[in-house]
Amino acid sequence: MDPELDAFVGVTGVCTQLGWSVRLGKDISFGTIGCPEDRIFDLASLTKPLGTATAFSILIERGVLGLDDPVKRWIPEAPSTLSARPLMELLNHRAGLAAWLDLGKDLSGSPTQRLNGLRQAALNAPLASIPGTKAVYSDLGYILAAWIAERAGQEVDDVRSTLGWDELFVVGSDAPSSPRSYAPTGFSPEGTKLQGQVHDDNCRAAGGKNTGHAGWFGTISGVTKAVSTWHDLLVDRPNKLPATANQLAKGVPGERTPGFDVPTPGGSTGGHWSQGTVGHLGFTGTAFWIDPVKDRSAVLLTNRTFPDGEDRGINVLRQWFFDWAAKL
Repeated sequence: MDPELDAFVGVTGVCTQLGWSVRLGKDISFGTIGCPEDRIFDLASLTKPLGTATAFSILIERGVLGLDDPVKRWIPEAPSTLSARPLMELLNHRAGLAAWLDLGKDLSGSPTQRLNGLRQAALNAPLASIPGTKAVYSDLGYILAAWIAERAGQEVDDVRSTLGWDELFVVGSDAPSSPRSYAPTGFSPEGTKLQGQVHDDNCRAAGGKNTGHAGWFGTISGVTKAVSTWHDLLVDRPNKLPATANQLAKGVPGERTPGFDVPTPGGSTGGHWSQGTVGHLGFTGTAFWIDPVKDRSAVLLTNRTFPDGEDRGINVLRQWFFDWAAKL
């Protein structure tokens, strides 16, 4: 535990539990506040780069699909407004899809039926903007991307075992069953404490598996291992990712890549991370950034949505932490 970080979190009160890591070259430092190091956090949208983008990198390496494939190649039933758009636009949030919709409220049946219902609802949702014109961060694009990955032969959730990420979990399958293993993130609309249940309403309603936009859980060491796999790829160290995975982490400077976010002025990195840095944020208070120029990465896991979802300054905490990590 770092006294400076501990003091900052204690003063802000942003979250009740926190895990962090910083990697410089091959050296990694870990710490936690308010919990043991094996505490499991709801990773929320970190599922997008670590799960869905990773699944696409594997499929690209196999030669099964390409980022320029039209959506209709994999989802022939897609409406005409979406069918001709390249897969790239689902991953870099330029397909014109809505930022978020309550798609899970009417789902019923078995987990498979609910997941299929979520995918159909995302597919049939009206577009919110003209495809290809601007980036609108959207869960719906990743719900469809996970569907495509499954049809192409690589379920998003299975990349965890493929790459040996054994401290990343999907609740209900290989995850610990005790609620005490998890950092709580809030309460469901029914009043159930979300501790070992997915915080994201759509993902939870669909069964919590293979939705592509959320659903993964992990310890700080487990998430650091996954982030380090991408870190090693981007600095050309040996790793388990295919070389073609670079396509998912590189793009037009200043714009999202097909799978990752990039730093923006006033954003969560604090301003001391190099051009070429990629990472992602999660709604529950999670984040990571990888700076290949400085051979540096950092991970921050919190339960900032507990107990009531109020924002107590997560962006300030992220800026402080990643700025602190950049100066170590």
